[in-house]
Amino acid sequence: MAISQQRTGRAERAKVRLGDRLRRFLREVRAEMRKVVWPTRHELVTYTLVVLVTVAVVAALMGLVDFVIGRALVTNLLGLRG
Repeated sequence: MAISQQRTGRAERAKVRLGDRLRRFLREVRAEMRKVVWPTRHELVTYTLVVLVTVAVVAALMGLVDFVIGRALVTNLLGLRG
């Protein structure tokens, strides 16, 4: 294929209007969204509670580790008791 033919092909593809591309994109998004298996209300509530409990546990553990390390640094490095 000659270089001029390649350039012509690219130019023709570039001429596709933005509105046409946007409509096509939205049609494809809609088609994909129809394929999604949405969770039931019960599943959604269950998963939300699992996430909230997990976040609370991790936050508590990180707070505990922060407290212990902070206390150790103050006690051992600075020589402060309190």
